[in-house]
Amino acid sequence: MGAEPAAGETDGGAAGLLRIQARRTAAELVVEVAGELDIATTPSLRTLLDEAVDGGARRVVLDLAALDFLDSTGLATLIHASKRLRGSGGDLVLRAPSRSVRSLLRIVGLDTVLSVED
Repeated sequence: MGAEPAAGETDGGAAGLLRIQARRTAAELVVEVAGELDIATTPSLRTLLDEAVDGGARRVVLDLAALDFLDSTGLATLIHASKRLRGSGGDLVLRAPSRSVRSLLRIVGLDTVLSVED
C-alpha cells in the first residue's frame, strides 16, 4: 500500500496558523503538525484524528517538530485521540516535540501518559 498524501491548513486569525500534512502508510498514519495548536485551530486536527480512528487507523504518529505553540485545547485533543486509539487497540505517538512543547508535556505530566519519542 502506498502513501496517500493529505494536507490542510487552518487560519487561526489572530491566534495563529496551523499546518497539517498527513500521509498513510501500510503501518501507520503520520501527521505533521506545524504552527500553533490552540482554541482556534484545534478543531481541524481533532476532526482529522477522529476520522482516522473511525476509518480504522490503529497507530497514529503526530510529528510535532514544527509545532511552536500548544494550549490546553490542544492538550485535550491529544488526550482525546490517545483514549480513542487505545480504546480500539491502537496507539498515539508524539514524535520529536519541539523544546517548548516537550516542556509543557512534562509540566502537566502528559509525557508519562502519552507515548513520546525523539
